[in-house]
Amino acid sequence: MIVRPAFSYREGDRKAFVDGLRELANFLVLNSSLPVPLHGSVTLNVIAETDANRRAAVNRIARLLKTDLDEDEGAFRTVRCFGPVEYRCWASTLAGDAAWKARTSYDDSVQP
Repeated sequence: MIVRPAFSYREGDRKAFVDGLRELANFLVLNSSLPVPLHGSVTLNVIAETDANRRAAVNRIARLLKTDLDEDEGAFRTVRCFGPVEYRCWASTLAGDAAWKARTSYDDSVQP
């Protein structure tokens, strides 16, 4: 059985997302007094059961972006910049997930 990694989107959202980007770009052009950030980013998060599947999914996106896969003990990632806007694909490793859960396990217990 082949298990395909999922991404943080639902099928069919592509057109809506691209249309939204165009709508934002057109709005910014028409409203030149509206400030814009120096940098922007779009992040695609990979959801998969194993590190191998997570790595393969990010690597697939890296090939499509014509970028390199960057990995360390906590994550797999790739990024391509379009001017000051970056498109990033990212997946935490299982160990990275566990470390994050450990770091945040007491968050609800701490009261200001």
